Amino acid sequence: MKLDLVDVFGSGPLSGNPLAVVHGADDMNAAQMLALTRWLGFSETTFLLPPTDPAADYRVRIFYPAGELPFAGHPTLGSCHAWLEAGGVPREPGTVVQECGVGLVEVRQDGGALAFKAPPFTRHGPLSERERAAAIEQAGVDPAAVVEAVHVANGPKWQLLLLRSAEDVLAADPVAKAPAGTDIGLAGPCGEGSDAEWELRAFFA
Repeated sequence: MKLDLVDVFGSGPLSGNPLAVVHGADDMNAAQMLALTRWLGFSETTFLLPPTDPAADYRVRIFYPAGELPFAGHPTLGSCHAWLEAGGVPREPGTVVQECGVGLVEVRQDGGALAFKAPPFTRHGPLSERERAAAIEQAGVDPAAVVEAVHVANGPKWQLLLLRSAEDVLAADPVAKAPAGTDIGLAGPCGEGSDAEWELRAFFA
């Protein structure tokens, strides 16, 4: 068994989102994977395995401290990077096919960068009035700044608040103790002259 530590969405070492990638996890069961994930302490840890689908290049299981996820973004990119660095060669040049809980996910190689085609939503729709009010309170945002409040899930389950501006996103002051399992994302458009189009923040409980 080999363990890699990968910086995802970063410009270099010790930046971005950290990910632990375990190679050769064939003999590990789910309980052992979860225990190692909790011990390492990262937001996610992935375990690379031989594929069961003949169209896939490899299979991955994605764990976070509370359990297993069928899909997640930065673990997909980090796992693909680690697989390639370990000598993995995709069946189709330029495209790596990952097998995970939601099925097959294509990861495109573009020079030194990787990008994936996200799987379809498993849930998408408006929050109820009660859920909307709770999310606004937990995220510590101005209710008047909320343009839309929705469920979004294609692996992780999020409550997403679309705000009127990046300034509103940065002004959010989340409560210290939100109910466990309440993951809230905030997004707001940046103004003219900004180098970015959107300001994003994520809060995990």
